[in-house]
Amino acid sequence: MKRYYNQAYKSLKDDKKNQIKDILKKYAPFDGPVEFAENADKEKMQLSNYYVLGNLGLTPTWGGINSKRALCFNDCYDAFLRLLKNFYQQNGNEYINDCIVGQAILEQKDYFESYKDISNVTNNDKVTDDNNAFNNFINVNLLQYFTDGYDENNTYNVKNLASSETFEEYVKESAKVINARSKRMWKELQTK
Repeated sequence: MKRYYNQAYKSLKDDKKNQIKDILKKYAPFDGPVEFAENADKEKMQLSNYYVLGNLGLTPTWGGINSKRALCFNDCYDAFLRLLKNFYQQNGNEYINDCIVGQAILEQKDYFESYKDISNVTNNDKVTDDNNAFNNFINVNLLQYFTDGYDENNTYNVKNLASSETFEEYVKESAKVINARSKRMWKELQTK
C-alpha cells in the first residue's frame, strides 16, 4: 500500500485506512470486518483475516520463500512469478539475483527444477511441455489466471498486476485472479 499511499498503512490517517478497508471489502470476499495486524517484525501491517483458497500457494517452507516474497515484492505474487520465470529461463545454474527471493529460490533449486520432469500433466488446459518447467509450475499449481498468453518461446506471460495505477485497480484485478483461481481449485478438489 505504501506505493499507492506514500506511507505505510500503520502511519495512515483513519480516513485513508477506512478507504483501504472499503476497497478491499468491495472486491474481496470477507465474512466479517477487514482486519490488519502487525507482521512478525512489527514493521508492517498485513491482512489478518483474508484466507481464500485461490490466494494459497505451495512452496517449500525451508528457505522462507513465502515470507521473503512478501517482504521483497510487497506480497505481489505476479512479481514472484516473473522472477521464477527468469530462474527457469536461465536454467537455474546461471541464475544470479541480489534479491533475497532469488537466493531463496536457489536454496530450493531442486524443488523448482523438479518441474522439468513432469510430463502429461493436465489441468483442463493443454498438456504441459515437459521441457518447459515454468509452464509446468503454472499448470500444476493452477496459476493460469496470473498469465495472459504466451511469449515467443511458448512460455506463459505473467500479468503485471503490480503495475496498476491505483490501489483500487490493483485490488480489483487481483481479486479477479484470486476468485477465478478459487473456483478452479474448488472444482479440481471436487473431482479428485
